[in-house]
Amino acid sequence: MTSKPVKFYPAKILSTKCDYVGDFDETLTQLVEDLKDTAKHHSAEGLAAPQIGSSIRVFVIREGEDYKSFVNPRILETSVTQVQADEGCLSFPQVFGTVPRAEWVKVSYQIMDGSLVEEVLADSLSVAFQHELDHLNGVVFISHMGQISKHLALKRHTKVQKRIDNNIKRVQAQLDKLGKGNVVSP
Repeated sequence: MTSKPVKFYPAKILSTKCDYVGDFDETLTQLVEDLKDTAKHHSAEGLAAPQIGSSIRVFVIREGEDYKSFVNPRILETSVTQVQADEGCLSFPQVFGTVPRAEWVKVSYQIMDGSLVEEVLADSLSVAFQHELDHLNGVVFISHMGQISKHLALKRHTKVQKRIDNNIKRVQAQLDKLGKGNVVSP
């Protein structure tokens, strides 16, 4: 199991549109396994490639006990009806907010052998697909919030990030005392 460090906002890769996957090779297979392992490690509903430092169009979403991969995903059609989805994101630890999402989406994506799949996703799968697809387009979930909610989410994120940074510095100081090396910062 290889859990990778998660990129935190405002890492540049989180605002970059990802490239399409052309080669369905071992590199892609390894990336998907890393995404699944990292998502499982954090008990995440989904995880996109840029969140672990890879700028290609692939993500995973929890389906039952495992994670399903989506390569080169696209939305073909959306419902007119929207839901107010309560969302969080590993790139914004401990930050949550309500985001409007389509109730259902008709999507297409490729699976690991390159075959094309089309299906309709509803409810939590629809929300997760839209959230992760946003990541591939360089959009983070707080972008869909109103101005006040977005401001409060960013304020909370800054506070949490400072606490994380302080904990890393404290652990690094302890390791330095012991002569044990460096902490890897996310």
